[in-house]
This record gives sequence, C-alpha cells and structure tokens, in this order.
Amino acid sequence: MAAYVGGDEADAVRQVAFGLSSGGQSDVALQITYAMTQAAPDDANNWRGHAYFLASLKRSVEAMDAFDKAIKIEPRNADIYYDRGVQRAAGGLSELALEDYSAAIRLSPRNSKYLANRAGLYLMMDRKELAKSDAESALRLDPSDEVALCVKRALARDSG
Repeated sequence: MAAYVGGDEADAVRQVAFGLSSGGQSDVALQITYAMTQAAPDDANNWRGHAYFLASLKRSVEAMDAFDKAIKIEPRNADIYYDRGVQRAAGGLSELALEDYSAAIRLSPRNSKYLANRAGLYLMMDRKELAKSDAESALRLDPSDEVALCVKRALARDSG
C-alpha cells in the first residue's frame, strides 16, 4: 500500500481484508492490514482493525500488542478498550477483560453494549449482583439489548 488510506476508504480496505480471510487468503489479508498500520502508524483505527484481524487468526499476543498501540494513540477511545476486552474475555483473561470493559464504560457510560457485555462476564464469573446491576443499567439505556436480556433471564433461572 503506497499511499495513506483513511476514513471510509480504510474501512473499505479492512472489509476487503476480512473478505479475503473468509475466502481462505489470510496471508494476503494480513499483509493488507499490516501495510495499513505502516502507511499510517498514528491511525488508531488501523491498529484496532489489525488487532481484531490478528485475534480472529488466533494470534493473541500480536493482537494485544496492536490493541495496546491503538490505545496509546487514542487513550480516550472506548471502542478500543471494549474490543480488547472482548478478545481478552474470549481468551479466558476475565480480570483483564473486566478492566477493559470498565475503562470503556468510564469513557462512554451510556453505551448499553459495554454494560451488557460486562454483565455477561460478571455472570460467567459468578458475580451475580454485579451482573444484575450492569444488566439493569444496560436495559435502562436500551430495553432491547439482547445480551442484557440474556443475562437477566439467566439470573432469573438461577434464582428460581
């Protein structure tokens, strides 16, 4: 990639990379996302996209490094903390995932998705009161949030 690609163009290029990966061309897709980080090393979204792609390939250590670079560039971007939290939770790093979800919530307290996912993680960790609190908060913000509704149903089953 010879020139800087940003904004909607960068989003389109990332989508092409994910399409290539789905089609079995992961090596090419990885080269594309890496080239984007090199063409614009100060673009947090390029690092975030690269991190997400690496995580999808089960390259967790490299993915966390890329998430860390994105956070260093944009430390007030709640989505990056959330995405890293999702990957950490998927990797069984529950306490670190909670830290990331909590950071995302501090930066964007009215995002039901962040609260609902933290509620789900609390439920998996058997911290039911915290799960209930976060699920209720998420549902106040978005009564149709599927993750929060799922947590609420699971808590009701456990108590019934």
